[in-house]
Amino acid sequence: MASSRSRRLARTVVRSCRAWLPTLPRHWRRAVRVPIAVAAVNGQPELLTLCLRYEPGRRRADGPAVLERLDAGPPVDGDFEGAVATALRWAEGQPDFPSRGRITWAMRAADGSPATTPIKGASAGGAFAVALAFLFGLTPLARSRPRDPRAVLSAEVDAFGLLGPVAEIGQKAALVAGSDHARLLVAGADHERALAAQSGGRPEAVAVTSVAEAVGAGLLRRHLVVPVAFVVLVAATVTGAWAAGHAADRAAARTQARVESLSGQARAYHGAAPDRSAAAALQAHVLDPRSSTATAAMLSAAYGDLRLSGVIDAARKVKAVQYSPDGRLLAVSSGRTVTVYGSEGRSVRARVGTRAGAVTDLRFTADGRALVLGTDQGEVLYGRLGRGDEISLRTLRGAGPPVLALATGDGDRVAWATADGVETVGEAGARSPLRIRQADILVTSLAFLPGARLAVGRLTRGDDPALQVYPADRAGATPRTLLTAKKAMRLLRKDITAMAVTDNGRSLVVGGSRIDLQVYDTRTLRLKKSVELSGYVYAVSASTDGHTVLVATRDWPPFRAPLDLNSAGSTVTSLDLTGDGRPSGLAYSKATESLTAILAVHPRTGAPAVASTPFSGRSRVFLYAPPVRAGSQNQVGAVVGDPESPDSVLVLNVDGRLIRYRPHDGHRTVLLKAASQTVLALAVDARSGTVALGDADGRVRLYDYPAMRPRGEPLRRADSPVFRLAFSPDGRTLAAGDSSGEVYLWNLARRTAKVAREPRPTQDAGPVGTLAWRPDGTRLLVGHRLGRAEVLDPRTARPVASRDFAAAGTDDGLGDLGAAVPYEDDYLAGFGDGRIARYGPTIRLRDQLPQRHEANVLGIALAPDGSALLTVSADHTALLQQVPSGTELFRATSPEDAEHDDTPYGGAWTAGGFTPDGAWAVLGSTTGRLTALALDSEGLVRRLCALTDARTRADALSEACR
Repeated sequence: MASSRSRRLARTVVRSCRAWLPTLPRHWRRAVRVPIAVAAVNGQPELLTLCLRYEPGRRRADGPAVLERLDAGPPVDGDFEGAVATALRWAEGQPDFPSRGRITWAMRAADGSPATTPIKGASAGGAFAVALAFLFGLTPLARSRPRDPRAVLSAEVDAFGLLGPVAEIGQKAALVAGSDHARLLVAGADHERALAAQSGGRPEAVAVTSVAEAVGAGLLRRHLVVPVAFVVLVAATVTGAWAAGHAADRAAARTQARVESLSGQARAYHGAAPDRSAAAALQAHVLDPRSSTATAAMLSAAYGDLRLSGVIDAARKVKAVQYSPDGRLLAVSSGRTVTVYGSEGRSVRARVGTRAGAVTDLRFTADGRALVLGTDQGEVLYGRLGRGDEISLRTLRGAGPPVLALATGDGDRVAWATADGVETVGEAGARSPLRIRQADILVTSLAFLPGARLAVGRLTRGDDPALQVYPADRAGATPRTLLTAKKAMRLLRKDITAMAVTDNGRSLVVGGSRIDLQVYDTRTLRLKKSVELSGYVYAVSASTDGHTVLVATRDWPPFRAPLDLNSAGSTVTSLDLTGDGRPSGLAYSKATESLTAILAVHPRTGAPAVASTPFSGRSRVFLYAPPVRAGSQNQVGAVVGDPESPDSVLVLNVDGRLIRYRPHDGHRTVLLKAASQTVLALAVDARSGTVALGDADGRVRLYDYPAMRPRGEPLRRADSPVFRLAFSPDGRTLAAGDSSGEVYLWNLARRTAKVAREPRPTQDAGPVGTLAWRPDGTRLLVGHRLGRAEVLDPRTARPVASRDFAAAGTDDGLGDLGAAVPYEDDYLAGFGDGRIARYGPTIRLRDQLPQRHEANVLGIALAPDGSALLTVSADHTALLQQVPSGTELFRATSPEDAEHDDTPYGGAWTAGGFTPDGAWAVLGSTTGRLTALALDSEGLVRRLCALTDARTRADALSEACR
């Protein structure tokens, strides 16, 4: 008995679950059952069930799915068949209707037995439209999968909404799809008329308005179908909602854990493997674009080394790197393949492979239109660069001992060294090479000099010379010896390992196994200078003008032939040989252990390119920004947002140049070259379009922006240099602070000034370090370099509050108040000890931000939306943190040695600011170098993609990069 009840209950639940069909995904729907009321023999309506089933498969060569009758079924009239055909044609015209497969249909009685009641009328056939719509998701109702229990329950009787005099099947489907399913549609007739038609026995006019009416009319049986369906639906809905929410929480937790893991990898790798760091940060961003953790990781990976401009993933071990003479191309050899990139390393221009042997050396010809390759099988190959991406090679030398060195010169001259000797050809089409030097396995480097001469450097044994110069167009000629074995022993400890011609062909740079780098005059072959280096020179490359000479050194001695340039541990140093050969800083100091002695210098800009050892089986080529040239140091005094261009900033150099700088492409426009040689202060009023510049002579000049026309005579009250300027929020008052500590409040309309007096005139407050107006313009914060701070009332120029941060017992700020910005009704200030704090209107501490510097805060800027604070410090760091939480987003160290402010990669940062759109932060240094940091996701992704190989892969990262 119990089992019988269980079976009946199960059947009831199964039948009730047919109401779930509209909520199921389309690919789960294989069958639909729609109840339809027809007239029985006795004239009373009878409830039948229209059963549709879809069987996918290749049933027809073309055309839509075929409709087939499953059984003989009850008799039907022509109107019904016409309605079915119309419904099928309507469905075939929908975009989601399948073109393959078979649809079968049948009519069943309410108890599941075969139907015998005749079916008449076009409206009854309209039930096909509902069934097809639910089966294939052809209407908004079928696609929306509603969660409203009323809609699901009423789906059992949706077909009754079609039993009206509307003729078009498409109209009926649209009416049903757009109806309120708590109340069934009666189309084309009012309720009373429909009920009257029902009592007359016309089945096409049967209509109900609710589930209760359907039960009352006998169209649905009075049993537990509806209650059970409702209970099951509610239980399933609640359970499903809980399960879905729980699964979503678990998925979110897993995503967050993955984001944190990837962010940790990005921070850990950014020193030794910037490409892996960038890839991890990109993955974290793809998983959760809104995560602040991922954003911080992206900033860390993108700007872990600010000199790095790109990374080339070379897959196999890199053997040679070379720029073309015009600097437009960069060739990289990896195994048997040579790939020619654009100089930025992002686009592949050409690719060529050798038939046998790995490429160990390569050179561009003097005109940059051809490549010369040397292999470990002794072949020397020559290929012209055409318009396509392929290079056809021809052989200059056949297989033999490995190629030890290559050189190219004017007029397609090519020279190579093997164990068989040194040979040259005057042009690529020469029939046979000239033997310049006989068999020698100790040759390490070759270089063509002006006048068709060839310099040969070698490792010395016994009394053999280390450096000789041969005529390149005569075989067997007597060379001129620059370094004898005795001189080499004294100067270079026997060995010469690398050479490069620079200074527009006037100088030959020679490196060896001691600490001296020697420079010879190529015309007279006399020694011009020697530069001390720490370590043994393994490789040298130089720019055309000699401003940048890149040297790879190692600590361990003796050389062996052939030289091993692929081992890690090289220290790559950039030198400027136009002066005294002073260093320009390490090319990549944080990952020195991964660098090799395979390097190249951009001939025009001096940008270094250095290959690394394979990391996880893949080698990389690091591309760096060029160092600042000697004599171009020019300190940045201020960086402010450009009021006319939301994607630009205005940069003031202390030599008086005002520059508009666009970070996203590096474009610079000099707007003004001030008359004064030293300009120290800049202020911009966006409302009135006014720029104010303060110079070392105590003058304040006003200009109309962006025309930069002078506005009247300069403002001047004293001879002390003007250190700081700040416009009031309404633009009517200009505050100026000078080196004596005086503050002048200029009324710009009257061109008169009020002088702020200190409460204790006998005390020296020191130069003015910062000026910060409150947003309402009612107060002005003045910070002095000796620790004094005061809040002025601009109406009286009198202090209303003051504080001495240098006084004993002051623990919330030490030393000078070097920088401050208004924040809401308070101030954010940076101090001489590196701390950053928030102070109230009366200079009372509210809280200290958790992130700080180790030395004086030199500059401070608030993001346009007030969400982030940028500070720069004398400790060579820049810090970006969220406010008011103080969460660190990014901390960067200037690429230079902090002990030397004159290093040409940028020196200490002195100022920082944001573009008005907040997408970029710009840092200015003591040498005039500007460093742009992308803060929006688009700019960060672009930067990270330049540091990875994601753009060449087929995954989510490549999609993000594209």
